[in-house]
Amino acid sequence: AKSRRGRVAAPPRGATWIFRERALRYPADEAASKEALEYRQRVAGDYFRKMVVGGETVGFVCGTRCAAFDEASMATHDEGGAVLAIHSVVVAPGKRRQGYALSAVRRYLADVRAAGAVDAVKLIAKASLLPLYVRAGFAVDGLSAIVHGADPWFECTADAAVAPYVVADAFAESAFGGNPAAVVFGGRSDDEWLKKVAAEFNLSETAFLEPRRPGVYGLRWLTPSAEVDLCGHATLGAAHALFEETESARDLLIFETRSGELRARKVDDGVELDFPRDAPTNADDPSLVAALEAALGCPVEAAHRSSFDVLAVVSLDALKGLGDPDLAKIAGVPTDRGLCVCAAGDVRGEDADFSS
Repeated sequence: AKSRRGRVAAPPRGATWIFRERALRYPADEAASKEALEYRQRVAGDYFRKMVVGGETVGFVCGTRCAAFDEASMATHDEGGAVLAIHSVVVAPGKRRQGYALSAVRRYLADVRAAGAVDAVKLIAKASLLPLYVRAGFAVDGLSAIVHGADPWFECTADAAVAPYVVADAFAESAFGGNPAAVVFGGRSDDEWLKKVAAEFNLSETAFLEPRRPGVYGLRWLTPSAEVDLCGHATLGAAHALFEETESARDLLIFETRSGELRARKVDDGVELDFPRDAPTNADDPSLVAALEAALGCPVEAAHRSSFDVLAVVSLDALKGLGDPDLAKIAGVPTDRGLCVCAAGDVRGEDADFSS
């Protein structure tokens, strides 16, 4: 549900379990007291999230809001504080080094950004854990003035007011080629915000990612004017961005979408996508062929329809000779989503079966 995913209003599995797991995770001079954990659960339940795998609680992330990131203000929860201080990221001993902490922090940060209630998320971490938090989306500010045990700690910050993004060029061998798509990591989930961001990018598709579980992301696609059920090049761009930016250790990603579960695999120097089959059927419609020929300015050998698109088959020479399309006439072609023009053979003179 969109209303506080993973929200813990009451202590998950009891405060004793939470306290025990945190005590196992931290040295005695760094671990929070049981009373402090109960306080955070009681007054800042929106920011106390448990990690659940197969019905089993395997850890938790907790934080409180404060006006400034210092030891005094972190001791209490200020409901109007502009800073969210993460106090603990805890994973049960038998579940560590399996990606749960990284996935949980990413999800936590995405949910905080989606809520839009704070300006920044901050935490302190030891040097050995800095790579984890950088991968999750934090920047390292430097040594922290907060004294917490014997070891030095580093302060890390994530801007909660913005969502990071990349523009990925799909089907390209170099930058600024192929088919570009914007890929937004986290951010708000309300439809109006998504529409405005997609319109601002003004690319054919913008992909919005929502971390859900290790290696699993929610994925939505929006054009500058509408949400669509499926987009190939934006999914390829999203998978490539994740494999390059934050999921380099994985060979498989799963996307949960309006069209079902989609899988992306890392293969050699590329990405292989597993999409649902949407077989086109012959469109025995002379008026459609006429509209296509008027829009493309060339003979159309065959027209086909899928669930959303129209497929126009032309000769290889006609495809090579296509100039700038008449977008006004293409907009008049009766299709739910788009138009694909293709021809048998390779316009490059190589060995591809078809070109589009």
